[in-house]
Amino acid sequence: MYFAATSGLLFVLADGWAQCPSPDHLALTDEGRDRLVKVAAQVNTFREVSLTGITDDEYRTAVSVLERITQNLESRA
Repeated sequence: MYFAATSGLLFVLADGWAQCPSPDHLALTDEGRDRLVKVAAQVNTFREVSLTGITDDEYRTAVSVLERITQNLESRA
């Protein structure tokens, strides 16, 4: 888990999403903020398209089942 977090942090720094203004502080760059807005719009569009015709109850049931599947698999790791 630590390696994945470190890799992700290094990526956002190297790719211009964020900067490290001080040793204990991470901040989005202007480019990072712009990119985040674009990604959020894409995620919202994906959600709208993928959830068309699915009720809130159906969505909650699907999420609950997927969470249990994940827990089952993680408990065996």
